[in-house]
Amino acid sequence: MNNDKISQWLAAGLFSIILSGCGSESQTIVDDVPDAENLLFTDDGRLFVSGGSNVFEIVKKPDGSFIKLDTFHGDCTVEGIIVRDNYLYGVCNNLSSPDFLKSFLIGGEIVPMDSAITNSSTDGMHPSMTLTTLSPLADVQIANGMEVDDEGNLYFSDSGDSRIFKIILSDPTTVADLQVWADNFEYFANGIKWVGDRLYTTAMKSGTITAQFGYIERQPDGSGGDFVPVYERKSTVLDDFLPTANGFLLTDYLKGSLVYLQDNKVVAETPKDTFYSPTAVIIGQPPMFSNDVVLVTEKGIIFEQNSMQGNKLGLYQLPWSLN
Repeated sequence: MNNDKISQWLAAGLFSIILSGCGSESQTIVDDVPDAENLLFTDDGRLFVSGGSNVFEIVKKPDGSFIKLDTFHGDCTVEGIIVRDNYLYGVCNNLSSPDFLKSFLIGGEIVPMDSAITNSSTDGMHPSMTLTTLSPLADVQIANGMEVDDEGNLYFSDSGDSRIFKIILSDPTTVADLQVWADNFEYFANGIKWVGDRLYTTAMKSGTITAQFGYIERQPDGSGGDFVPVYERKSTVLDDFLPTANGFLLTDYLKGSLVYLQDNKVVAETPKDTFYSPTAVIIGQPPMFSNDVVLVTEKGIIFEQNSMQGNKLGLYQLPWSLN
């Protein structure tokens, strides 16, 4: 990473520390999720959350409370996670020597739910499932959001150099090819999600503190086209987002809110500081949650992993319908 990039990252980090949200109105599902970052449900309703150097499975106990079981035990800071078939994948970045600012693909098989999992009573190591480092990600600066296409190819954003990479797997644990799929962002590509042939993403407008949300059209040859911004928001960071039936639900990291877009316009938003620096959002899924609530990862102050300000998974009842 060159000096300009390092300066940009330091400035962005300082900006986030100074201006990140300062409150949370969500119900805490689990706390002590260091730098809570991303989350997903499997098709059968199992919930996984990334944060710090961890990827947790969230398990509901018979009394209705929740615990977290850690599946990854490396030194790498995990960002995006995604499910492909019966495997869970993530991208992570090493922030310490000797692999400072090197990125990696991690992954492992999602084991069937068994009694060792359901009988767990306290937070701890996952009794049945472990993610391991599968491959270094050469020439990547800061691996971030993840997605998968209909053919099973993995994608991730490189926030350090504003690119989208594509990973082709020859089998579930072997990388056959790593290639740049799109490289025409202005700055800080972040969350990514497919909607049809468009890969939507959040980003920043270069030289500003204006957040962008837009898409890249998949071309006939499979490559990515130009980035087309459809919404901009000044003096903030739009982190991740959720496509819905009629629009998109975005996390405003600095304002601490969820923003609902329809036809590229804001039609609803939660109050400021509803969440402590929200990073990702997903609709609840049975059997653990009803589908009329959302779950939100709340980071809090970036790189500060021990306080009760953020570092949690929260639950919230939206005051409007997403249908």
